[in-house]
Amino acid sequence: MNIQNKPQKRDLYLTNPLCILDLETTGLDVKKDRIVQIGILKLSTDRTKPDQEYSQLLNPEMSISPESVEVHNITEQMVENMPTFRQKALEIFDFIKGCDLCGFNLLRFDLRLLALEFYRVGFREFDFKKVKIVDVKNIFHTKEPRTLSAAVEFYCHKKFENAHDALEDVKATKAVLIGQLNKYQDIEPNVDYLEKKFSPSTDYLDLGFQIKKNSDGKACFDFGKHKGKTITEVIKKDRPYIDWIFNRDFHETTVQIIKDHLYNN
Repeated sequence: MNIQNKPQKRDLYLTNPLCILDLETTGLDVKKDRIVQIGILKLSTDRTKPDQEYSQLLNPEMSISPESVEVHNITEQMVENMPTFRQKALEIFDFIKGCDLCGFNLLRFDLRLLALEFYRVGFREFDFKKVKIVDVKNIFHTKEPRTLSAAVEFYCHKKFENAHDALEDVKATKAVLIGQLNKYQDIEPNVDYLEKKFSPSTDYLDLGFQIKKNSDGKACFDFGKHKGKTITEVIKKDRPYIDWIFNRDFHETTVQIIKDHLYNN
C-alpha cells in the first residue's frame, strides 16, 4: 500500500517551500559511494496546492554493492543507460533552489552525500548552510525510537510496503512528519522550530562535516579525541594528530581548512 497524500487535521506552516528528499545509493560510505536514485517531494507554502514530485534514476559510474541492491532492488543494469549526476545536477538544484530541506536521517547521510555529489561535479551553488533543515528521524527517535517502516505503521496506522524506493520513501517521510504533528501537540508545525528542537546544527565549515565554529567563532574539531578543541590549539599541542589527519582519507575541504590554520600560525 502506497502512502497517500490525504488531508490531515494539522499541517505544516511554511515560510519557504519544503523539499523532502531521499537517496538510494551504491553503499553507505558517504565519501566514496554515489547516488543511484533521488526522490524529492516539494511542499508549497500554499498548502492548498498539490505537492510536486521529482524522481530520477542515476548512473553512479561505479559498481553497486550487493548489500545495497538487496535493500533498494536497483541493479547496475537498471542504471547503466541512465544519466549521471553531473548531467542532472542543474535540474536537481533548480528543483530544490530556495527551499528548506527535510528527510529521514537527512543530516547523517543523504544531505552529506548530496553535498559531496554537487561538489565533485564542480557545482558550488548548493549550500545547505543557507537553508533550514528538518530531520524527521530525530523527531521520531526523540519520541518513539524505531525505523521508517515502523514510523509509518506507528503514526499512519498502515503498513509501508514500498520501502527503499526513493520517491515512496519521501512520501512516507511526509506522512510520518504530518502524523507526528498531529500526535504531539507540543511540537510547533513550522520549520524554524523543528530545526532548532530536533536537528543538530548544520554550521559546518567543511563538506566533510568535521569542523564547526565554536561560540567564539573559532574553527574547532567536531570529531575524535580533540572534539570541541580549536584547530589552532591542537596544532600547538598535538602536531602528530594534525599529520595523522593529513595522511588519512579526510575530505579535501576539511584538510584545506586545517592547512590554512597551520600556515597562518
